[in-house]
Amino acid sequence: MKKFIAAVVPLGLALVASSSDARTFTFPQTGCRPILGSAGCIDYSQYGAHNVCGGTATVECPLSVSYPTSGSFSVTSAAYFAYDRNTASDVSCTLQRTDFSGAVLFSTTVNTSGGGVGSGVQTGTFTVSQNINGYWRLRCDLPGVQTAGWFSHISNTYLISNE
Repeated sequence: MKKFIAAVVPLGLALVASSSDARTFTFPQTGCRPILGSAGCIDYSQYGAHNVCGGTATVECPLSVSYPTSGSFSVTSAAYFAYDRNTASDVSCTLQRTDFSGAVLFSTTVNTSGGGVGSGVQTGTFTVSQNINGYWRLRCDLPGVQTAGWFSHISNTYLISNE
C-alpha cells in the first residue's frame, strides 16, 4: 500500500502543477480610493465605489497579487465590471503596472459604451501579456450623476495569470 501511495501522490502533484494552469485574482472595488480632487465624490456600497457628484471623479484601486519566486509568471488578461449610468460620458479604466519606484511600465485603457439610468453591469476587458514583477493598479474615471440616485460604479476587477 505504501508503494502505491508513493507512486500516486507525486503523479497527482505533477498534474496539479501543470504549466497550463491559470490563477485568477479577484478584487472587490470597495478598496478603491479617490485621487486628489475627487475625495468628496466617492461613496461605497455593495456595488463597489461610486461617484455621487455631478462631475467626473477618479479612483485608484490597488491590485495586490502574489507571485512565485521562480519561473515566468505573467498576467494574461484582466477585466473590470462597472455600472455606467451616464449617457454623455463612459466609465474609463486604465490598467497599469509600475515598477517599485512608481514608474509606469505598462498601461492600457478600456471604456464602457452606452449606459444611462437603469443600465446593467458592463464588462471592460484588457488584453495583457506582462511579467508580474512590480505593482498593478486600476485607475478609473467615473462619470457624474445625471439623474438623482443613479450613480456610476466600479464594482469588481480580476486578473488572470499563467500560473
